[in-house]
Amino acid sequence: MPITPDYVRIADELEESIRSGKRTPHSKLPSLSELQKMFNVGSTTIQLVMVRLEARQLIYRHQGKGIFVSESEDWVIYPS
Repeated sequence: MPITPDYVRIADELEESIRSGKRTPHSKLPSLSELQKMFNVGSTTIQLVMVRLEARQLIYRHQGKGIFVSESEDWVIYPS
């Protein structure tokens, strides 16, 4: 059985919290260093998570302010 990479597992967990409404549009995500501590992974892993979530348009970055949840109509929906 293949092992799911950490960045995929973490991105899926954050995506679920966004899509389920636990994280609302325009709410700020924890900082990258806080996410590293929360998930006990390195900075490269968290950067890959952010790239994955940005590709799905679930988050956006605001220079100097942080990373925020996008509006739901912006999200890319992948077929199951």
